[in-house]
Amino acid sequence: MKKMPKRTLTTPLNCPFCGEPPGIIPWHGGKQGKRMVSCENPKCYVSPQVSGDTRIMAIEKWNTRKPITGG
Repeated sequence: MKKMPKRTLTTPLNCPFCGEPPGIIPWHGGKQGKRMVSCENPKCYVSPQVSGDTRIMAIEKWNTRKPITGG
């Protein structure tokens, strides 16, 4: 059986809409260490982005996904 790669808090998940890996850049608002995680795929129809006061906080927000519910 193939092992899944180990994920850490500092590893961002791929974009939930297009599946591409996100970019992480410094963000200009607020504290000096503030970062933004965003989908950089020009073909992504949503182009989501989140920011956090630190790299870790931004990645934790990015990695937060609502469970899929069906009805």
